[in-house]
Amino acid sequence: MKKLIVHDTKDGFPITAFREVTIMKNLAHGNVLQLLSMVHEDGDVSKKIPGSFYTITPYASTDLTGLLNNPRIRVRPSHVKCILLQLFEGIDYIHRKRYLHRDIKAANILIDTSGTLKIADFGLARVYYGPSPTRTRPGAGEHEYTGLVSTRWYRAPELILGDKKYTTAIDMWSVGCVFGEMFTGKPIMEGESDVHQGNLIFQLVGPANDKTLPGYSNLPGSKTYGNLPQSRNLETQFAHLGKQGMDLLSGLLTLDPLKRLTAERAKDHPYFEYEPLACPPSELPTAEDSHESDLKKYKEESQNQQQNQQQHHYQHPPRSPGPGPGPHHQSFRPHNSSSNKMHVNSFPNGPRPRFDEHSSSNGFDIVRRPPGPTGPYPTGPQHNIPHSGPHRTDSRYPKFPRPPKPQSYPSEKEFGKVPALPNFPDRPGQPWRRPREGPSGLPVAPSSDSSIPKNPARTAASLYGDDRMSSGLASLVNGSTRPKEGDTPNKKAKK
Repeated sequence: MKKLIVHDTKDGFPITAFREVTIMKNLAHGNVLQLLSMVHEDGDVSKKIPGSFYTITPYASTDLTGLLNNPRIRVRPSHVKCILLQLFEGIDYIHRKRYLHRDIKAANILIDTSGTLKIADFGLARVYYGPSPTRTRPGAGEHEYTGLVSTRWYRAPELILGDKKYTTAIDMWSVGCVFGEMFTGKPIMEGESDVHQGNLIFQLVGPANDKTLPGYSNLPGSKTYGNLPQSRNLETQFAHLGKQGMDLLSGLLTLDPLKRLTAERAKDHPYFEYEPLACPPSELPTAEDSHESDLKKYKEESQNQQQNQQQHHYQHPPRSPGPGPGPHHQSFRPHNSSSNKMHVNSFPNGPRPRFDEHSSSNGFDIVRRPPGPTGPYPTGPQHNIPHSGPHRTDSRYPKFPRPPKPQSYPSEKEFGKVPALPNFPDRPGQPWRRPREGPSGLPVAPSSDSSIPKNPARTAASLYGDDRMSSGLASLVNGSTRPKEGDTPNKKAKK
């Protein structure tokens, strides 16, 4: 139900509302909103409240603006193709009935519960005079009409430049803006004024001149745009569309209205023949009501979701990286020849806690950073995390592994002189095994206890299974001369 405002009863029924009702009564198509009836509400003459008229139409649960901004709905490429095909069908029917819509935008594209698209809001529509559109050329263009039509963000460049003999191609430009919006989630050109809107258009699709837009120098607004940038970033901004998708978008956003795609030609574009194909209308995500009036609510929900995610990371900080092919293990790089250290900028499951020393874990060297002013979590714009979070004393904060302290050995003053064990060149190819150590730092046999052995040299030799070394080691412990480099205890004993 839509209210038609009557500002002054002396002027009678508004001409714009009368034109809208007349056009809707003459249109009957599955992709055009149907007018069911009208209702009049009496006003209060004593309070100077005028009466109102209401148009009654079928209920549509969703409009495209609400659908694109709903954080619980994900629009897929198959949904985009389904919406575009229905939109082209409706626009082609309107143009062939010799009407200009002049206000195509995402908020005026409705979708009912069955997934059928409905073009709505004919408040700016009017009949045009001139040839009907064909497959290659637009309709109208022989008579002058007002240029104050269409929402600024969806306004065609010829309207921005002040052309009054425009064609049905102004609606196709608006469809191209809607096509790009379905991938960005917001209008692709949000100008703050008509001049700013023109600059955004020429930055996106390239500069306007007599070659790209015939008759450009004769338009009233051409003098406003003197030195236009000789660049075009449409292909860069929408590179993810692919070759066919980019060709369709570029055909809709063409400066020359005579070369712009018509609705009949656009619905047969090869873009709709490639995977993923357009889904049936019944598969469009319309289970939840989504309207333009809900944008404020959706924005608050998105902000709350971001805050909840940040709080979840604070309450459940990432664990220390452990062995195995888990997500933490994948976040590290092994050592290489160029550098023996690496910086870990982020963890896959949330903000990375900071440390205040260097440590090594699982074969990786990690550079730990000092804690921030509010705790061990990183803060600042580079991490996109507010200055809050648990402190180091919080019980929720896990105990990360610290590097082991260096082992302290007994001093000679306390335990006496500790002899140095000689090399064993007579046992090549066998790995060296570190013997167990007792309180004095001397090797201890596996069968002995933790007390200091009476003969540490013989005990050390027995660890390696070589009793012949006992005599040589004993002579070293008793103060004999230390063997030279390369000599074995057996050779020394023979001498």
